[in-house]
Amino acid sequence: MTTKALAKRWSVSPRSLEGQRQRNVGPRWVKIGGSVRYPRSEIERFENWFTHSDFTGA
Repeated sequence: MTTKALAKRWSVSPRSLEGQRQRNVGPRWVKIGGSVRYPRSEIERFENWFTHSDFTGA
């Protein structure tokens, strides 16, 4: 997934994701032919890391 597509998915700016890459936080990414791509499996792993399974709604 491109930086632009992930930014849209998460409702953040592409620059925010660029900053995460520079700080080595966020999902793992790869650079292919000069373009940054986020593997879907890494996006899902990162999103699941923030999912709370102990939520008990009333």
